[in-house]
Amino acid sequence: MPNPITTRPITPADDPLVLAIYHTTREPELALTDWSAAQKAAFVAMQFQAQRQDYQHRFPQADYDLIMAGDEPVGYVYVMRGQEEMRLLDIAMAPAWRNQGVGTAVLRELMAEAAASQRPLSYMVLRTNEAALRLYQRLGFQQAGLYGHHYLMVHRADRVNSE
Repeated sequence: MPNPITTRPITPADDPLVLAIYHTTREPELALTDWSAAQKAAFVAMQFQAQRQDYQHRFPQADYDLIMAGDEPVGYVYVMRGQEEMRLLDIAMAPAWRNQGVGTAVLRELMAEAAASQRPLSYMVLRTNEAALRLYQRLGFQQAGLYGHHYLMVHRADRVNSE
């Protein structure tokens, strides 16, 4: 894993990169369509904008950050740090950086921050995303509910030391 892994706030200049990473997260479902590349790009851009507006409306105080490996942006992470809980809104890595331990390192930092403040860390995982479910379970998250097509996964502060 590259060192150091840091985060920095997303700026408007980062939007094309963040959109490109977001697009890669939608590729499995887009592969099921017979849409043209232009139609797929338009759909993803619309979904990206809708997600952004929803998050900024519901979580205006959240941190919207790029994940950096040294000076290179390699992903993004959105986190709401509430008084009672920390909520991971979204995390994604650029394809070349997946399965390199970077995302796990960011998650472990969030888990430690939540534990230090005695707050649970939660995240909604699409129930068909088996790889993500395995990752969160391996990290000690537990299913705490089913909401539509998503599992609410929660990591409690008292579980950090038991891993």
